[in-house]
Amino acid sequence: MPFTDAADVIHPRHARDTALRATRHLSPSSMLVRTLGTNEIVIGSEIIGDERPTVFACLLLVALAHPRRIPRSQLATELWPTAAAPERSHRLRTLLYRCRQLGAPLVSDENFVGLAEAPVIDFREYATTPRCVADARAGAAGVRQVLPGIETMRLGCADCLDDARTVIVATISRWLRAAILLAKRECDWELVMQLADAARTIERANAETWLTLAEAQSLAGRRQDALHTLDEYLIATDHGEEANRLALVLRERIIADDAPLGSHARHVGHDAARQRLWSAFGRAQHGRGGALVVWGAAGIGKTRLLDETARAVVVAESRVIRLSLQALHALSPFALPRQLIGCLLEEPGAAGCEPDAYQRLRGLASPNAAPIPWQSETLFHDLTELLAALTDESPLVIVFPVKLAIDRVR
Repeated sequence: MPFTDAADVIHPRHARDTALRATRHLSPSSMLVRTLGTNEIVIGSEIIGDERPTVFACLLLVALAHPRRIPRSQLATELWPTAAAPERSHRLRTLLYRCRQLGAPLVSDENFVGLAEAPVIDFREYATTPRCVADARAGAAGVRQVLPGIETMRLGCADCLDDARTVIVATISRWLRAAILLAKRECDWELVMQLADAARTIERANAETWLTLAEAQSLAGRRQDALHTLDEYLIATDHGEEANRLALVLRERIIADDAPLGSHARHVGHDAARQRLWSAFGRAQHGRGGALVVWGAAGIGKTRLLDETARAVVVAESRVIRLSLQALHALSPFALPRQLIGCLLEEPGAAGCEPDAYQRLRGLASPNAAPIPWQSETLFHDLTELLAALTDESPLVIVFPVKLAIDRVR
């Protein structure tokens, strides 16, 4: 085996840094700041990490402030909060000299400290929310724990680094929420799982990330994993009474989901239709209801698409009512409305309907009810009152699967 000198081995991370500088036309002295999965600042061939915590903290704070410059007194106070003012000023002068010796492009005067050129900071790639699922998938792999291990650094400035971590976590969490929404609209539950797990990595105390992960695991057909996630969430720490209640409700919904084995696999295709369905559901969650007709040839997956959406809606704490349209409904013009109203009256919250409207609808839904004695405007008003009472509890989705045989007239 030929001898290879250690200096000839190029670390993949260094190769990536070189490519990044070339792509962005950065000078060799440009600062690359890594905060995800590691604590490193790269200046040329120099890597500053945990072994030089004060230098790392100083350059990180200056980089995060760019293009603003930091007052010298503020920077010194953040780095050495317990030292006397003269001692802080002396330490800062010495530290800035060390940073320049390492190649940092610092500019300073008697009052301020800044950078001569913009640094490249890894988490700022997540400042712009993803535009599509491809963006979400590409960015998910890069999410790592933020500033890992800064608690163990022997620094008096641990608080200011903790504040920096809070800013970074907030930026990435905002990106992840947008990415999860995109993945949910596509019903790509594998991607939702990956994104939710990444969100849990950077913000473990966030209840929403745990519930989203369990929801996605359930919809991807991994019910046992979903239940394990919820159990771990409930045991790990107390997230508050309301968050724990939501976790228990989700657990009950997952247990009650009796869809046959294999039916949770994601239905491939019909992306535009799937996005329309989820957009309509999103509007319903914000109080803007509507109706959609899913139309197409037999066997292309219409029912499968509706079933997939209905399961997702149930786990998302909404209600689904399914009615099968049949030929016998054509024999009586009010057979379908009677069946629908009967189902709606059995839903939680129906008793909150206006009393007179509730009584009229209850009479209409009776199997022995006489023909409707009031005008269609009254029926519409009463049904609207009932739907308003029901949707005060949670969004409501009504699905009408129907098979029609149409003879073409020539």
